[in-house]
Amino acid sequence: TQESPVVPGAISDSSVVPGAISESSQDVVMIPLLQRRLEMLGPERQSALSYATFFAETFTAKELCAAAQLTYEEGHDLLNLALSLRILEVHTTEEEELYAFLYPVFRRLLTASIPQPHWQEHVRRAVGAMKQHRSRHHLLHNASLLAMRFSEARQPVEALRAQLHAVSNSLASQLEGACRQSLSQLHQLLVFWTEQNAAAVLHHALPGLFLEQRSSAPTRKEIVQEQLLWTGVLYSLRMEQVAQHKSHQAQHVWCSFLQEQAQIGTNQLQMLHMYKSLQPLLRFARLDVNTP
Repeated sequence: TQESPVVPGAISDSSVVPGAISESSQDVVMIPLLQRRLEMLGPERQSALSYATFFAETFTAKELCAAAQLTYEEGHDLLNLALSLRILEVHTTEEEELYAFLYPVFRRLLTASIPQPHWQEHVRRAVGAMKQHRSRHHLLHNASLLAMRFSEARQPVEALRAQLHAVSNSLASQLEGACRQSLSQLHQLLVFWTEQNAAAVLHHALPGLFLEQRSSAPTRKEIVQEQLLWTGVLYSLRMEQVAQHKSHQAQHVWCSFLQEQAQIGTNQLQMLHMYKSLQPLLRFARLDVNTP
């Protein structure tokens, strides 16, 4: 059997594992039809488009050209042909045109066609293209998937940066399920890289990464979130003593925050809502606190 090159402990995405062609009844019917569409690209263009399987769900023309080493004209000819064959679809935003596979099966077929020895080179070039050309807005989109891509390319700091973006997005959404998931993925990523002896590298990079996340004038709640996140990250990196010291700071900041909210007249219902929205972070930081 072919061994999957996906990095253990990274966020799972079965759609990009080589050879992982779904066997659902619908796919059994569709695969031969969609395979013929890909073959109409020709071998060289099909090979170039395979780099897109290592991006997130959407990608830009610049990213594909950089990864596949195509000229501007070659890249746009390929994209236009793929659009005409209904392999890709395009979404236009204020900043850029974003391309995506019309069906997930296209991604799986292209990935399965890549020889395993070439996998790491494809990942490395795709990740390099994303770092060079992806706008900040686009970088935040599908951040957890990007974290997996960076892990596959053996770039732990970039993986951590992307996953912290994912956590930031989930905290902004105030959806407990999304927060729990993004924090769980962050924990898995940190544990994996700790086992790969990269904990010191990540710990060294953390201050800069947190500074990137911080707004120019952070609110008290954002400061609480950062303290709790810091503490949880340290525990995940197995830096127990440092994490325990940070935990005392986080506890103090949390209590001060609650006292401050009470002083400015925040009602009990609002306090409960704040507590609930921060619950995933409190658990991540291993802080055992009572409901206000």
